[in-house]
Amino acid sequence: MKRILLILLFTIHCSLFTVFGQQGEWTWMNGDSTFYGQGNYGPQGVFGPSYHPSVAWQGAQWTDKNGNFWLLGTWANSANDDLWEYKPSINQWAWMNGTDSSDQIGVYGIQNVPSPLNKPGGRMFGMTTWVDTAGNLWLFSGRGEDKNGNWGDFNDLWMYNISTNEWTWVKGSDTVCSYSSNGIYGSLGIENSANNPSGREQTSTTWTDNNNNLWLFGGDSWCGSFNSDLWRFNIATNCWTWMKGDSIQNQPSVYGIKGVPDPANKPGSRICQASWKSINDDFWLFGGEEYSGGFMNDLWRYNIQSNEWTWMSGTNIYDTIGVDNGQCIPDSNNIPTARSFNNSWTRPCDNFVMFGGFSYNTSFQRKYDDMWNYNVFSNKWTLMNGSLVGNQPANYGSPMVPSPTNSPGGRAYSLNWIDNSENLWVYSGAGDSSFRNDLWKFVPDTTCPVFIHSDTLASAFNALPLNGCSPLTVTFNNLSINGTNFQWIFGDGTSGTTVNATHVYSSPGTYHVKLISLSKCSGLIDSSFTTITVLPDPNPIIIPSGPTTFCPGDSVSLNAGNYSSFLWSNNSTNQSIIVFDSGIYVVTVTDVNGCTGTASQIITIIPPIQVSASFTADTLQGCAPLAVNFSNTSINGTSYLWNFGDGSTGTVMNPAHTYTDTGTFTVTLTAVNDTSQCGRYSNTNTINIVVGKLEAVSSGFTATTDYGCAPLMVDFTNNSINATAYYWLFGNGEVDSAKNPPTVTYPDSGTYTVTLIAFNESPLCPTSPDVKTLDITVGECDLYFPNVITPNGDQMNDIFQFTAKGYTNCNLTIFNRWGQQVYTSPLTDSFWDGTWNLSGEKVVDGTYYYLFTATDFYRKPFTQKGSILVIW
Repeated sequence: MKRILLILLFTIHCSLFTVFGQQGEWTWMNGDSTFYGQGNYGPQGVFGPSYHPSVAWQGAQWTDKNGNFWLLGTWANSANDDLWEYKPSINQWAWMNGTDSSDQIGVYGIQNVPSPLNKPGGRMFGMTTWVDTAGNLWLFSGRGEDKNGNWGDFNDLWMYNISTNEWTWVKGSDTVCSYSSNGIYGSLGIENSANNPSGREQTSTTWTDNNNNLWLFGGDSWCGSFNSDLWRFNIATNCWTWMKGDSIQNQPSVYGIKGVPDPANKPGSRICQASWKSINDDFWLFGGEEYSGGFMNDLWRYNIQSNEWTWMSGTNIYDTIGVDNGQCIPDSNNIPTARSFNNSWTRPCDNFVMFGGFSYNTSFQRKYDDMWNYNVFSNKWTLMNGSLVGNQPANYGSPMVPSPTNSPGGRAYSLNWIDNSENLWVYSGAGDSSFRNDLWKFVPDTTCPVFIHSDTLASAFNALPLNGCSPLTVTFNNLSINGTNFQWIFGDGTSGTTVNATHVYSSPGTYHVKLISLSKCSGLIDSSFTTITVLPDPNPIIIPSGPTTFCPGDSVSLNAGNYSSFLWSNNSTNQSIIVFDSGIYVVTVTDVNGCTGTASQIITIIPPIQVSASFTADTLQGCAPLAVNFSNTSINGTSYLWNFGDGSTGTVMNPAHTYTDTGTFTVTLTAVNDTSQCGRYSNTNTINIVVGKLEAVSSGFTATTDYGCAPLMVDFTNNSINATAYYWLFGNGEVDSAKNPPTVTYPDSGTYTVTLIAFNESPLCPTSPDVKTLDITVGECDLYFPNVITPNGDQMNDIFQFTAKGYTNCNLTIFNRWGQQVYTSPLTDSFWDGTWNLSGEKVVDGTYYYLFTATDFYRKPFTQKGSILVIW
């Protein structure tokens, strides 16, 4: 069996180096051979032989799980947000997302909510990128224009889902920083949701570890110079952790002893360094430009477990010139020239490849075309291709035709990918003279160098926890040395092939776990083992002390058995509880092993019957005898008791009752339901019935007089019976509604009919009004006697004549001063001509006296006396 596995591994190992095209040669695959080539976008999402991006100076780059290449942020003197995909299998580009115009601001949407409208916006100058284990593309930082139109460095984190073609704003700010750090570091090594790296650019030093965490190092903060900080982002918790380095910028390196890890060691603040990840999950970085302006060729290794840096190769001196002892010859003295802005790939068996880059000092400025291989096991560099002499020109040859003379030339700021056949690809960047948008492929020579690998393999892992209660989730951390492929056998019939593993054991038992570690570099196989013990969870049963369905006011005790501890859903920690209310009562018990189990019991309280007594009456008031019909509108009643308030009762549902007496009667309905096993339920309701007595109205009144002289003043006295309201008509146009109106004055003579209408306005027993009338006679009364007469025949004041209107039985007698009667007459309006009894014999001049008697308008005797002066 072991022999078969070795043959299989050898076959896999050899197939990895099966390539198409000539080994060790460059091929110009796509794009333009001229400077500043402009993009040809085509329809979004459509691949085509003529479509390709513009120059992508320090753009963002990814290689997805299918071996296809992605880039974001082409550049034509501005920042773009166009996202492109390249398929090596068909040698074609497609514009997938973003816009075809420059300097677009981001559309952030809601944090952690994907949307087809979201986009990071135009950005440039070296964004930080990752690909997670699910194949999502991640983007951090870069320089661009924020939503407020301000230019600066971003510290936002984005995720792009290839299948949905949607961006998600995951973390950070939607605005740029402005010349001062906007990072939140927190405490070193402590994860915190508030932590966030400062805005930065010009770093592609990133790693995705075996546990799917994202790491980044260094970069240039336009807000505050160069960084040396190392950060980890936990996708599962959505949190950053500051892991190593300094929270302030422009810090020097601490080298320590070459090859010896130390907690104090650290690469200094720098930008644009190359980076790789080894088989055992160590991180590596090379060179870059330090904060002082010098270029480095030092090589560093970071170990996650120890959180320590180790200076592995190169020098600690700025601007060191490289050394090679011949192409394809590994040598301990070999070292690339110090540089930054170079490309890097990870090849099998811990071989790292670096190409190109840029360096300058006061005496030179160069772009390189040399390609180097670093072998982790031998700790040696090998020149694979190109020259240590900078600024070499490009030689394109023919498109799609490899040639030993082809070369991209010296270049920096370019993007790089590795395909599924381990061919190395370079796109765009600053070429020998200026910026280009050409795409190149390099097929590595499998003998340049020959891979050197370790002849040892140790399979090892730890498991946390080793025992626990079901279901038990166990995390397996792979500690194998020099393993490249792994198979987990979890002991429950399942297996896995990831580097690290998490497995859930759902059933109790003892499980023997095996890790088979393989090295496709050496062909070795090794295994390691451990045992996982999954304890059974307790299975409690709740035992009630009686029925679990009972009436309100009763109770039942629930007992959960014998365990170490208890927690009921009502927060009781007792073994048993007493319950009075309906509900689901859940208990969580813990046994002696610390395992927990739950049980539940449904308690049902028989609900009371909600009886509602209600009724209406067709009339609430009236005159006796008053017949009332009652309508029963009760709810949930089964029997009824009526009390009509006058000593009478009833039990029918809708009774009728006649009230013969007057008064206010309170009617009470009691609705009863006795169908529940918990007893009798009832409810009462009442209304009032008012009964009055019918009484006839009699109108009547008297007047102080019913005749008299004008102006006549009359008072009226109301003596109506059973009336409550009145209406007077006085015959002269006046009306009144008072019971006894004020005095009425009749100024003119005539006959006036006075009318009184009496009402009873009681709502109980309304009656017909009654009317009474009385005539008031007003006469014209006038009495006049002259006091001088001159009976000389001149037709002026010749006679004594009086006026007595309204008087009857009038009699006038005139006397002289000696009491002799000179005239008497019973006639009204009679006259005296100054002679004795109208005989023609004149009386002498002088004063005479008259006596007038009559019956006046009020039928009373009337007497008036006066004097008359007679002058002849």
